[in-house]
Amino acid sequence: MNDVWRLPRVRWAHHPPEVKAAIRRAGFVPRIKQCFQNCQRLVLFGDIEGATYHEGVARSDSGSAVEHGWIVWRGRVVELTNLDLEPIAGYEVPAAVLRARLMERRAWGSVQPARLTDLLVAVHAGRAPERVRQRLVDLLHLRLVDGGQAPAR
Repeated sequence: MNDVWRLPRVRWAHHPPEVKAAIRRAGFVPRIKQCFQNCQRLVLFGDIEGATYHEGVARSDSGSAVEHGWIVWRGRVVELTNLDLEPIAGYEVPAAVLRARLMERRAWGSVQPARLTDLLVAVHAGRAPERVRQRLVDLLHLRLVDGGQAPAR
């Protein structure tokens, strides 16, 4: 039996109407601790133009770095799983690659687990690529300043 449905739901009412409509079209409710599944479902089945799936490393409020999945849409980070996480390094996974991996494995999860683990190790060692880090800083700035404000915690 799949126990994912026993996990608590994630708050998602704060998202723009287009994102909420895409979640409904994809036929799921975001669940806590299911970042890869939540984001992959939205990109593959939500029919939201311009949304791209990303995997990488995010930092929590406590400062710990964890493997994470998120979406970038209209130049902003869309967090479907945990509002307390901030992406700090990552990479885009094209939808075609995402679809192929899902069909191959028939399971949700990291699309490139070895690459993701290497990135997590690099972040812990303080070696996250500056180019990647700066791109995420730019995206987060847009999210917080340019009309895509994060909800109050």
